[in-house]
Amino acid sequence: MELTSQASGHRNKYTVLGTPVFALGRLFSKNVRELWELLPRYGVDTVFVSDKFTRAFPDFAVTTYDAGVAQLVTY
Repeated sequence: MELTSQASGHRNKYTVLGTPVFALGRLFSKNVRELWELLPRYGVDTVFVSDKFTRAFPDFAVTTYDAGVAQLVTY
């Protein structure tokens, strides 16, 4: 959220829902129910190891998170 705020120049408004509220919401909303299924995946950090990719494509230009978010915001 901080990266998108910086890239867009606007303060993003958002709300963080606690697990109990999310659990209740899934009883009434199909969209929330589908998001609920993804929650365990986001409970831990995802680590990307790109060694094989880098060896296979040595000339591939890597985009940083900051640059990628900036490109998305201006798109």
